[in-house]
Amino acid sequence: MEAISQFKLGLVGHPISHSLSQNLHLAALKHSGLAGSYDLFDIEKDKLIASISQLVKDGIVGFNVTIPYKQTILPCLADLSDEARMIGAVNTVQVKDSLLYGYNTDIHGFICAIKNLIAISAQTKALILGSGGAARAAVCGLFKLGLKEVDIYSRNKHQAQNLCFDLLSSKNIEFRDNKINIVSLEKLKRDYDLLINATPIGLIDQTIPEQIHSVFDSIKGSGVLLDMVYKKTNKETTLVELARLKGLKAEDGINMLVEQAALSFKIWTGQSVNPDVMKSCLEFIGKI
Repeated sequence: MEAISQFKLGLVGHPISHSLSQNLHLAALKHSGLAGSYDLFDIEKDKLIASISQLVKDGIVGFNVTIPYKQTILPCLADLSDEARMIGAVNTVQVKDSLLYGYNTDIHGFICAIKNLIAISAQTKALILGSGGAARAAVCGLFKLGLKEVDIYSRNKHQAQNLCFDLLSSKNIEFRDNKINIVSLEKLKRDYDLLINATPIGLIDQTIPEQIHSVFDSIKGSGVLLDMVYKKTNKETTLVELARLKGLKAEDGINMLVEQAALSFKIWTGQSVNPDVMKSCLEFIGKI
């Protein structure tokens, strides 16, 4: 394969107007002295395959994948990294010789974000909201940090069951002693140490579903929230704001975003970039 002189990169998802990925990767390209671009491709579901095919024809080198396509895109890929295969979700795609290769850098980003927020042990009681690709990354990240059991609350029971089946299947020998519980509001524990939002709550609509208030009542007073959602402005996310009103320690998805972006950038370009370089551009636009 010829050396790449122009790194044409981007983000595929729907909706994506809130995304800060473009700012991060343009800063990384500039810092690394690489020529390239990073564009946002808001693609409707029925046009996903045709749109990706066109991006490849247009010479895209790599792209990130966000809601709602982290699992939908799997049939388009020639091969998967170990992490992506393990959790059945992709957030980073590399294009080589017109073939697509899927990676998951969300697990790395999640682990980095959690380590800055709470010390995880086998006894930590965690509850994850959601059962999509982001939730899969959160479960894997917690298991890799030593947690043995996690609870999931999801309105989509079928999707939650698929998550459990995939992550605890025989192919994932690493997690053979772990446990995932799908819980209802009535079955929530009352002493969770950690709440993780892996849903789009607060992404577009700022309304908090009524059941989420019940979820927050199940968190310890000393508990912690990691909201994978983030705002494009310097305002708090809806759930972070609610958590802090309740006296909980809380953080949005910015640190996770930056850490996963740095690893995606290395996959595409072969060059490492300090996450602080990416984060500095957010300071410039007033995000942090």
